[in-house]
Amino acid sequence: MRDAFSTLHPGVLMLYFAGVIVASMFIMHPVCLAISLLSATAYALYLGRRRALRFVLTAAVPMLVLFAVLNPVVNHAGDTVLATVLGAPLTLESIAYGLAAGDMFVSVITWFYCCNRVMASDAVLYLFGGIAPSLALLVTMVVRLVPHLGVRAHAIIRAQRGVGCDVGEGTVVERARRGLKVISILTSWALESSVDAADSMRSRGYGLPGRTRCAAYRFTVRDGVVASIIAIAEALVLAGSLAGATAVSYLPAIVLPAAGAPEGFVYAVWGLLCLLPFALDCWEGLAWARSMSRA
Repeated sequence: MRDAFSTLHPGVLMLYFAGVIVASMFIMHPVCLAISLLSATAYALYLGRRRALRFVLTAAVPMLVLFAVLNPVVNHAGDTVLATVLGAPLTLESIAYGLAAGDMFVSVITWFYCCNRVMASDAVLYLFGGIAPSLALLVTMVVRLVPHLGVRAHAIIRAQRGVGCDVGEGTVVERARRGLKVISILTSWALESSVDAADSMRSRGYGLPGRTRCAAYRFTVRDGVVASIIAIAEALVLAGSLAGATAVSYLPAIVLPAAGAPEGFVYAVWGLLCLLPFALDCWEGLAWARSMSRA
């Protein structure tokens, strides 16, 4: 889906996603983590619809549950013992830390999913092609590799089924052998495709001095306004974090900062930053409806 936020300049998009991803990685306050997870999930569902819902149900939720369950099993630190399981203490602090770590991990993964949906490959090449062309090409190929592997894997499986070598039929040994054959074909295709892409880009003069960019993006007044809002919001969140508004400790005891006006202001700014794509889309939708009503 192509929303209003996706039409911004690639530099503005990179500024936004870099800010929310880095902040989601290092701010472990439960309020900020919840805001980040809910906003990222909502934006992913808004962009991807059914595909994003499948990603949330099959990847995000299981990872969150895995972190929440696994951490208390391997980490027994904490002052508040809830129960004793097989001679090991089960503490409230270890459960809270597992939930926070899972929330952080899933939030970052979901924001990367949104970034991949919003920023096209030519936008990445446009931003970094002149600075580090090899790295830009590598990042673009890696980002495109996962969805392409899925599509090609389904095609290979259908072709194997057509010649009587269905992966889901036969004995365990036969299914394993057919599955390994699919993986072998898929690996060969991925290696050949990467070599062909590199040769194609090299033959077109990619990375040479003076070569023009792959696409022409204009930095408009709209981009400047949105970039200023993003920069100010990220600066306020950073300042609040450095001042201790988002400081939190889970082990050996849960210690949260006092809930006051400065902390509430930081949480509000963080929430507005995470919901900025929705706000921009709603604003431009209302502007479009207003202009159509006047016509």
